[in-house]
Amino acid sequence: MRNFRKNKNLIKILVLFSFLAIGIRAEATQIGESQIFNVDPFYDLSERSQITATLVKTTSQLYFYIDNAWWNQLTPVRQEEIKTALSNLAKEFEERIYPILTSNFGFEWKPGIDGDEKITILIHPIIKDAGGYFNNGDEYSKIQNPGV
Repeated sequence: MRNFRKNKNLIKILVLFSFLAIGIRAEATQIGESQIFNVDPFYDLSERSQITATLVKTTSQLYFYIDNAWWNQLTPVRQEEIKTALSNLAKEFEERIYPILTSNFGFEWKPGIDGDEKITILIHPIIKDAGGYFNNGDEYSKIQNPGV
């Protein structure tokens, strides 16, 4: 009886751990959908660690999210200009930048930790001399990297 209880408790722990270790899949696939993102406060202009951003453009390889606080203060004309710029950037990325990056550094995990093969690009106001940043900790589950 004692071994049964030990095994039963062990099974419960293993089941709980397996659920915690599985990455949660982001279902961010529709334009206009908002998601919460953890960001590096060192790079964020307002030193935030979390922001809400809305999906404004998708392609076969990319999701473009824009910080709601910044996006909502723009005029509709400026928002359209940015959407046009994102279309140009997406084309440049898919036809030129991505092939160069992958030929030099290899391919990213497919699918990623979120179970999706697309790359997510988050646009938010960052500090002056940073052109962008990447956190390789985002490639791991919260169990493996609790700080993300």
